[in-house]
Amino acid sequence: MVANMDTTGTFEMAEFVSQSKMFVCVHKHYTIEQWKAFIAKSPQCLPYVAASSGTSEADYEKLKQVISAAAGAIHFVCLDVANGYSEHFVNYLRKVRADPTFAKTTIIAGNVVTGEMTEELILSGADIVKVGIGPGSVCTTRKETVRAFHVACGMSRVACRMSHVACRMSHIACRISHLASRLSHVACRMSHVACRRAWATRSSRR
Repeated sequence: MVANMDTTGTFEMAEFVSQSKMFVCVHKHYTIEQWKAFIAKSPQCLPYVAASSGTSEADYEKLKQVISAAAGAIHFVCLDVANGYSEHFVNYLRKVRADPTFAKTTIIAGNVVTGEMTEELILSGADIVKVGIGPGSVCTTRKETVRAFHVACGMSRVACRMSHVACRMSHIACRISHLASRLSHVACRMSHVACRRAWATRSSRR
């Protein structure tokens, strides 16, 4: 997957790599007019691109216009901020997920580096989570914020958290299964009691 930086996530890159069925997150700086021209010129590329968006109201409206202009041919959107640890970003993700325009759209969201925040984004509507903050050789996040977190470290934390969640879900499933067995046993006993009462009533009538 080609990243959505303005130097790599371009229409030209999409036209090139889509020939090999590779995927591009197109950067968020193209105008709606440029998107419409690309959609008309290269419709064969659309299944292999994601339309990226920031979190402003203008970004939101443009994203809706792009998806509508593609008439269902673009199946992915990428909600991208340098640091996904904000309530505003989570609320924006929920807003996009709830919009009927994106009902059949796969949402990519990030960037985060911990399992807890990955879980939060998934619960808020993300289908794919971008892990890693500022690790790229040409990424400016590290220079602008003096902070970075390598993808491998982030993935390790996320995998640990997801493993913990899976264990908890497995434990819950076992408890539900045990409860179902007990309810089944109670139902059998009630059925047995009903049969005995029916037999007793029939015998008394005789």
